[in-house]
Amino acid sequence: MFVIWMIILFLRPMSEAIADLETGIRAYAFGDHETAFHEFYVAAEQGNAEAQSFLGDMYRKGEGTSQNYHEAGKWYRMAAEQGEVEAQFNFGVMYERGEGVSQDYQEAASWFLQAATQEFSHAQYSLGWLHVNGHGVPQDSQQAVKWFRKAANQGHAEAQYSLGWSYANGQGVVTNLEDAISWWERAAEQGHVIAQYALGWLYQRTDETTQDDQKAAQWFRKAAEQGHREAQYSLGWLYANGTGVTKDEREAVKWYHLAAEQGMAKAQYHLGVLYFEGKGVQQDYQEAEHWIRQAAEQGNAEGQYLLGKMYRDGLGLKQDDVEAYKWFTLSADQSDGEATRARDHLATRMDITQIGEAEQRAEGWRE
Repeated sequence: MFVIWMIILFLRPMSEAIADLETGIRAYAFGDHETAFHEFYVAAEQGNAEAQSFLGDMYRKGEGTSQNYHEAGKWYRMAAEQGEVEAQFNFGVMYERGEGVSQDYQEAASWFLQAATQEFSHAQYSLGWLHVNGHGVPQDSQQAVKWFRKAANQGHAEAQYSLGWSYANGQGVVTNLEDAISWWERAAEQGHVIAQYALGWLYQRTDETTQDDQKAAQWFRKAAEQGHREAQYSLGWLYANGTGVTKDEREAVKWYHLAAEQGMAKAQYHLGVLYFEGKGVQQDYQEAEHWIRQAAEQGNAEGQYLLGKMYRDGLGLKQDDVEAYKWFTLSADQSDGEATRARDHLATRMDITQIGEAEQRAEGWRE
């Protein structure tokens, strides 16, 4: 009888802790973070590892309590030492980032490894990148591929993309574009935007047997619709040139514009050209100048050259040989022969004072 009572007394706090944990999970699901925090705390104090892990999450995010990385680390460690896999991973992330602890890649690697050996895919993926960069572990691309593959086989999209990257670049494995495509497609089908763009890029390459402009357009579109600016630019280029899609300058304007608004210099330049030439939109020199200038100010050589022409010829802005010379000079810095010729020809109608002023302006822009 004594033994039975001892078992009952031992199991009672465990059952209470589980009840507190379940109450906390329900409260969290309904957005009641304060109640969830309280219930997790009660269960965590009774030694429940899952509750300790949840409590670490809440301290780390500042949910139901003030954000406190030190307390988060304390509870993650308690759960991790009991083998709670998510706590092991999250505690490793804190060491990797230096959140509430001194950044320590070796400690991060140690906790990632413990979670990874429990087949936790996020930890396997993270451990792979530590091997890629040699952070806390020897730099070893084969080990990186090993861990990427383990996570990828569990459907981890980032790991699938990274494994594809390894095959595309011959890092840790023999270069194999078919395998790269296979893994990128698995990631892309899960909505991984960089994998979608990478597939478009690979299918567009003219130096590969994998070239397929229609597939390039298909994958660029998927990434572009998620807001990936390089994909938006690439899709715009395909429409502008009728490559893989029916030529449609209005569609080119649409996609260039989306990328240009995200600050992509090439897209700004090409959008400006369409406004300059009146293709896909009504010709508008002022709108052309707006986008071309943005590209030029980012150092885009083509944009600098075209802006120089606009100043030289007074298209969309006041004619100004000094500004024209300045922009031709900046474009010529990037070995644009056409800009050099335009600048030298313009110099024949300028005096020494104007040329000196233009060169000072160019030097000021470089600084």
